[in-house]
Amino acid sequence: MFSEWLAIALGGAVGALLRFAVSSAVYRRLGRGFPYGTLAVNLIGAFLFGLWVEALPFERLLGLPWRALLLTGALGAFTTFSTFALETLLLIEQGRLLGALANVALSTGLGLLAVFWGLLAGRALFIESPLAVAGLGWLLPWLLGWIACGLGAFVLGLLLELAFARLRPSPEHRILWTLVLAGGWAGSTSVYLLLELMPTLAFKPSAELLIGLFAVNLLACALGMGFGLVTAERL
Repeated sequence: MFSEWLAIALGGAVGALLRFAVSSAVYRRLGRGFPYGTLAVNLIGAFLFGLWVEALPFERLLGLPWRALLLTGALGAFTTFSTFALETLLLIEQGRLLGALANVALSTGLGLLAVFWGLLAGRALFIESPLAVAGLGWLLPWLLGWIACGLGAFVLGLLLELAFARLRPSPEHRILWTLVLAGGWAGSTSVYLLLELMPTLAFKPSAELLIGLFAVNLLACALGMGFGLVTAERL
């Protein structure tokens, strides 16, 4: 039980920070004349929810605490119904009835479509499913592993930038610590995924495939770390 509470707390922290970063980026790009940011995070969250709901029951890599972290914690905090409701009422108070109706229609209609597309995407990764893409069932554990490692790198980058803001190290030390922690995380998680998931493969992977899987995890960790550093700078 404690592990589930801890997983939800960690996932909620990551999801809330991601929502702030994504919605802020959307508003900076499109302006605040319409709730674009809230719409964006809710649609992204709906798609991921459909994808993970379909995928997680079949996945040995992610047990119950991971499901609590991803679904209840991360996606629960990433999406926001209350903000959607408030912004809709504010549009009505401003006399923008068409804007309010458009917000309700887009959020509801596209949200349902996003969940449906997420379910289809999740099913497409399973050989057991009628919608499965033959031969790609082995890829699902790696995909979920890359997402988990990327989220971990995001948290690491966030904490690292917050520490930099407090300690104010020299530029050389900032670069050194970033490279050491990013390289250590990416390398250790890549080795873990290889050791954990290699026995699940029904075929003997080639050296090129293993290098490719390793490289994708490095990319996921690099993107997560970079996004965490940028998010912390804007807090």
